[in-house]
Amino acid sequence: MDRQLLMPPTLPQFALLCALRFVDPLTFTQIFPYINQLLHALRLVNDPANIGFYSGFVESTFAFFQLCSIYHWARLSDLVGRRPVVVATTFGLALATLLFGFASSLPVILLSRALAGICSGNAAVLHSILGELTNSANEAVAFSTYGLFWPLGSIIGPILGGALADPATYYPRLRFFQNSFFRDYPYFLPSFTTAFFAFVIGALALALLRETLPSKQALPTSTSTTTAAGTTEQSSQSLNVSPPPRVVQPPISLAELLSYPVLKRLALSGALLCFTATAFDAVFVLFCYTPVELGGLSFTSHQIATALALAGTSSILLQITILPPLLRRISRARLYTLCMLAWPLTYALVPLLNLIATRGSALVDNVPMPSAEGARGAGIEVLGMPLALTQAPLSLTLDARPLGMGLEGGVDVGGVGAGGWGEEGPRLTALATYGLWAGVMLVMVLSRVGCLAYSISLVLVKQNAPSPAALGKANGIVLWAMCLARAGAPAFVSSAFAWSTTHRDALPGGAASFAWLSVMMSVALAGCAVSRGIERAVAVASKGKGKDRAMLGLGLEAEEEEEGRGVEWEPVEAAREREAYVAKVKAWRERKGVTVETQTLLHGSEGEP
Repeated sequence: MDRQLLMPPTLPQFALLCALRFVDPLTFTQIFPYINQLLHALRLVNDPANIGFYSGFVESTFAFFQLCSIYHWARLSDLVGRRPVVVATTFGLALATLLFGFASSLPVILLSRALAGICSGNAAVLHSILGELTNSANEAVAFSTYGLFWPLGSIIGPILGGALADPATYYPRLRFFQNSFFRDYPYFLPSFTTAFFAFVIGALALALLRETLPSKQALPTSTSTTTAAGTTEQSSQSLNVSPPPRVVQPPISLAELLSYPVLKRLALSGALLCFTATAFDAVFVLFCYTPVELGGLSFTSHQIATALALAGTSSILLQITILPPLLRRISRARLYTLCMLAWPLTYALVPLLNLIATRGSALVDNVPMPSAEGARGAGIEVLGMPLALTQAPLSLTLDARPLGMGLEGGVDVGGVGAGGWGEEGPRLTALATYGLWAGVMLVMVLSRVGCLAYSISLVLVKQNAPSPAALGKANGIVLWAMCLARAGAPAFVSSAFAWSTTHRDALPGGAASFAWLSVMMSVALAGCAVSRGIERAVAVASKGKGKDRAMLGLGLEAEEEEEGRGVEWEPVEAAREREAYVAKVKAWRERKGVTVETQTLLHGSEGEP
């Protein structure tokens, strides 16, 4: 990690920022393993195949209200500062998540998700803080590290949701959970746990988070010198040192920001990326929960949590080991396009999982299933855990049998899990079981490669924001577009999935059960096409800025060489660097009589975005 990132006070602030980023996915994803069971328990539908309509509606409520709030939080943070917005929204998210734990009706569920969505609109503010804490020297490591806290939250959230949901049923030996409260509110525990964590992080932000908005930061006007006789203050004037003048930049309107081609393409591409990724996260849970004969995998909630944890783990490894060196070796825009290409391949592999489950299934009748103790006694263990169905909640439950047990027609039988509707699900051959989980892992890894585009998008927005004062709004525009897609994606894809399963016989061989895939493949391919346009737009913008800055850089470098000191020319992106750069150019201009407008220094040439 870059030394500048490790030096205080940047490191504590960066760590706190990562913790704040972690809160959003933690509270958002903790409902995924049990949301279908919760809605099914409310008896909203008679046909379980239609539950996807309601689960998508609940998940889209969160994103819709985040959409309504995200740009306004970003604009407010440009006016009052980043810190008050972040602190208030983090506490609000904790309260909204706690409310979800007490939900026993659909209106309460929707209300809690709406409040959580409003408070999660602080994402653009967090991105702006990151841009103001970092510079071009450490952004590769900083943005990669920051980016892994979303997948990390996506790991911990489903694990907590799957492990803590309905404790009265899953942990009958623990007397603490055997009471009417946990029977009436079976999903209070995961909501309370994640809400408590959000409250703690909010308290830390209130106490420790510093303001990063340049216009809200105080500039030093004096220096202090401690001597044996005491402390004496010397004014900047007596030392012949004055603080750099603060550049007052006129506010940039929304229409002006949208006139920048790179930002427009980033917003459109971000919307397609978020639609593709959010739809996958939502539909994959539903796909796993759906019975095999309807085109799914018949996974239990614990097995769904395991699959989601695989996705988060692979994302963390990719963010730590792969993304930083790639950011140093490949242009940001090109790397963004390469990551977008992973999504069509991800969706193309999904039906193969159901094919493995269908071809490898062998329904077992009247064959006793070994318990965990029986499996352990027979010596059937992996990593010290017995391979029995749903006995190890967070393990890869393969439901294997000792050789010679559970044979039907000479076929050694494994299993997937209990059917999502409370019925006994199909059993798989051992080979098919291993193949199925290998396929799940491959699909999860590819989807996380596609999600690396999120981190790269942050860097592209920072590099192409017209000025530091507009960084919050620029992040707000791109994230607003993402949240627009995020609001509609779960409901759309869940409805499409439900329609496909209920009309699976519309095409020969039940092929209509995967009709939703054709739509998502089209969206993923469109995202790839738009990301290719970003490469061209960034190249044009960089070429224009390079000409203007090279002209000024040559003049500054000549001045510095006359004084015996060389200057290393690099993009000025952080607020302090931009201000120092403009102040230095103005001073050089006054000495040389060169006329260069401040807007040109910050934006590049007049004709470029």
